Amino acid sequence: MTGFNPPFRGIYKILLANGYDFRSSMLELIDNSLSKNAKNIRIIIARENEADENSPITRIIIYDNGTAMDSNTLVNAFTIGHEKLNRDSNDIGEFSTGMKAGFFNMGLDITVISKVSGGDLVGLYANVEAMKESNSYAPTEIVNKMYPEFLNTHFVQNDISSFMEQSSGTFIQIKNLIPKCQMIFSDAIEKITKTIMNSYTVMPNNCKIIVTDQGNFTKDIIPSNLFYIDQDNKLEFPPITTTLLIYKGDSISKPYRVIEKNTTVRVIKNNKNKPVKTGGSLTSPVYYEYTAYTRGQQFHTNMEKITKVPTTECLGEIDIRLIQVKDLFFQQEKEYFIESSVMVGDRKGFYFNRGIRTVGSALNLGKPMHDRSTDNCERQRMQVTFPAKLDSIIGSKFNKQMENNALPCIVLNDALWSIWKQVIIKWEADSPVKVKSETETTAAVPAGPAPAAPAAPAAPALGPRAEAVAWLVAQLPDEAPAPAPAPAPAPALAAPAPAPALAPAPAPAAPAPAPAPAPPPPPAPAPAPAPAPAPAPALAAPAPVLTTHSIAAHERTTSKSDYDLLVQLRNIVTIANTRDFNILLASANTSIQPGNTDIYKALMKISSLLGE
Repeated sequence: MTGFNPPFRGIYKILLANGYDFRSSMLELIDNSLSKNAKNIRIIIARENEADENSPITRIIIYDNGTAMDSNTLVNAFTIGHEKLNRDSNDIGEFSTGMKAGFFNMGLDITVISKVSGGDLVGLYANVEAMKESNSYAPTEIVNKMYPEFLNTHFVQNDISSFMEQSSGTFIQIKNLIPKCQMIFSDAIEKITKTIMNSYTVMPNNCKIIVTDQGNFTKDIIPSNLFYIDQDNKLEFPPITTTLLIYKGDSISKPYRVIEKNTTVRVIKNNKNKPVKTGGSLTSPVYYEYTAYTRGQQFHTNMEKITKVPTTECLGEIDIRLIQVKDLFFQQEKEYFIESSVMVGDRKGFYFNRGIRTVGSALNLGKPMHDRSTDNCERQRMQVTFPAKLDSIIGSKFNKQMENNALPCIVLNDALWSIWKQVIIKWEADSPVKVKSETETTAAVPAGPAPAAPAAPAAPALGPRAEAVAWLVAQLPDEAPAPAPAPAPAPALAAPAPAPALAPAPAPAAPAPAPAPAPPPPPAPAPAPAPAPAPAPALAAPAPVLTTHSIAAHERTTSKSDYDLLVQLRNIVTIANTRDFNILLASANTSIQPGNTDIYKALMKISSLLGE
């Protein structure tokens, strides 16, 4: 069969259904300029009324001074799935569909002109409605040698005057914008500026990007550098870096092997007296192979040191950088994001870079992040940089975006989580506790009678388990919520002896002298049942330190079931036997109701404090 031409209407629907929006479409066109080694990119946003920021935009222009395209290259670039030959290893694209998807997800009238150095100016015009009518992918007009009528018909002279003076470059204009790209000028400027600045870690060739209008408005776009490359002074700790090598597996059940090439020393288990560390240096790396987690397995036990790397094909390398940002700079980052973005308040997690382009931000890879109650952990993030050829195991989609799920390659997913937890638990232990809310740092202790107990000892005197107990007690309100008002208050109780692990709170006993410290005896039978449930007495805290964290806890409403489980958790951490501790902690973990994030935070805080 000759003259085969794919039907346009079906392809057009597919391109519109692949999750592109205004921002991801713009990024595809910026990618195209960067892949052509542009040193300057200018974005022009035209509007109906140049004096009104709330005026609707009418056309979008992107032009650069890159190496550009000749006539054949331009036509190929407009062809779906055309394979790019001699692809650079750092090329952002893979499927050769990005530029076309960007075009069609923005507007119905597309005009491109391009000129290679020393060559002719060539052009292409595509009217989407005409292409749908003819059901042909062929552009409406292709110009192998430019003529004045084409320029006069499709462009405003002021828009192209600067471009025409360049020796090379590409000029893209999109008009007749489709609904998802119809917006007012001020919104378009904010979306373009903040999307681009947060989507590129660095600009190749020190490329400068400027967004402007037809008049005097001009704004430089500079990458936000959320991982503070060459700015270690803005980090709480030196960054942790390492590399994962992805090898082809040797069986269907083991399609990939994930090997860490470790050239630095890091703590992988934060034992109090003797931390377990990796080895390795730049001249003598140490290799570890990862496996998927099994139920109950700890984060440092799914890696095994190996002496030889696999002989199968190495599919690619993944570079990792893990940081904790200082609070001052973390607060300043809020200006980088659109006000409605979740990134304004939540930037913790995994960031994936496909080459220089960020395709996933603040992801949790299918697992809940531990303890979001402190500002320290909110300032921790991991950068994962991978080549386009690893898309299938990373989960980067057709539109160069990722969903917040576990990665398709579970071994890689668990390897990233292991490295994260190894580093974060050490940092949590070394960080001062700082609650999220800045306003809480000056909060006063809630009004109420002063406690009769003597002053608490200084915090440094607490060991890990005592600190965990103190932290848990600080999460409890002064008394357990009662399911209904009691008709009469119950008799006051003496300070309770240590409660048995995971035992429901017993019925109130008759007043009796407090027993000497010893293993808890069976509860004494009550002389008579209480006429109605009464509020539980305040818990005696084992010398907790009064912090803004505990103040905030007293202001929080806690349900009766949550209160009981927190009491059980407090009892758990008083157990000296590690084996029993692990069993009871796992049992409490299964008691968590779906969505009960407060209890999950408590469990994760215990684990981080004890290094279990």
